[in-house]
Amino acid sequence: IFSNEVSFVENPPQKAVLTSSFIAFPGEIYQDAKIFNGDGARFSELVKGILSCDTVTLYEKNGSFPSVFDCDLPLNKENFYDAIKDAGLVAWESHGSSGSAFSEWWDDKNKNGFPDDGFQFQPFISKDDQFSANGIFFSGSCLNENGKDNLGKTVLLKGGIVFIGSTEISFTPSYFSLPDDGGTESIEYYFLKNLIQGETVGRSLYSSFQYYFNNLLWKNLEDPVEGSLMNIYDLNIYGDPAIIWKLNSSYENKPSRIMPAIGIPITFLSDKTFEVEVNFDKKRDAFVIFPRHNFYINSVSQNSAIIDNEFGLVRLNSALGEVTIKGKIRGSVNGTIKVQTEDGESFVNISASGFDLKDVNFDGTIDTNDFKSIIASFGKTYMNEGFNEFCDLNFDHRVNGVDLFRFLFGE
Repeated sequence: IFSNEVSFVENPPQKAVLTSSFIAFPGEIYQDAKIFNGDGARFSELVKGILSCDTVTLYEKNGSFPSVFDCDLPLNKENFYDAIKDAGLVAWESHGSSGSAFSEWWDDKNKNGFPDDGFQFQPFISKDDQFSANGIFFSGSCLNENGKDNLGKTVLLKGGIVFIGSTEISFTPSYFSLPDDGGTESIEYYFLKNLIQGETVGRSLYSSFQYYFNNLLWKNLEDPVEGSLMNIYDLNIYGDPAIIWKLNSSYENKPSRIMPAIGIPITFLSDKTFEVEVNFDKKRDAFVIFPRHNFYINSVSQNSAIIDNEFGLVRLNSALGEVTIKGKIRGSVNGTIKVQTEDGESFVNISASGFDLKDVNFDGTIDTNDFKSIIASFGKTYMNEGFNEFCDLNFDHRVNGVDLFRFLFGE
């Protein structure tokens, strides 16, 4: 381990491997409530934006609802082990056990569009495998440092310099998409931000804990007490906390890959409601991507379609012919509706005005009925029975004084 550390300090690798699978799927039930699309790639995309080094991304591309984000390699064991051999940083977001971290995908076997069956797990790293490690590891999984012979210990024995992971629970809310959304991914984001600014591993993690405790401890709405506290007490450093990862200041960011254009016709019709027609000339798996928060999707003509209103996604598997998507528009929107397949993408630019955000019952007027709806949901989060998502005027998954103030006085 010492010789690996010397090599790392003298010739710090200028490469990061960012690996993400799902922790939940849209509409999955957790603690008797429907949660969101927990794609860890949203975290990896945030981190990729702050790293001044080469990055290799591996995202979940299996199943009925794969990651919507483009990546360098699909997530599997072979690709992962090949990528980490010369990496200075390896970070992953996934479910885990004492000895493994898992790729998870969902095969919607009954084709009802709801995640009630067909969950598949496959380790992309396991302590019993033959592989070579290098650099600093940060695991967003549960249990990777649990037990005597755990995955974290194995990574160090196979060449890793540092392994940060959890002895028990590692919890990130399924809606995570911003650095301050709470959970392990917030801790990890600020750890990495500190690390690339020249702080030691130990100082980077300690400073991240401080920020998390002072600002984000209660931001996790899915498990705001136990999960939030365990995130601090469960994370431990294996290896030398005095390690610094030196990055070259002259690094130039590489341009993002541009998806090729494909000719899939898209028709957009709107008043305060909308209708989108997409015509497929052959069977395709596709995402239809809407501007987030402005569109609420009510129905899709394909019965097996998977609707994700939180992130503005409709997943179509084996779509053929005309597919019609209908719903409501909230507020004013200028943006793009995109159809994305493995081959490329088509898009249409749109400009539309829908129901006022304060018209929470969509009857065309803002009156006492809307006010009563907000009062009925006041103090609730989406984890509570009776929560009305349309009363959440600032899209933070709860109804509180901020929403009431916006209803009464505007922005």
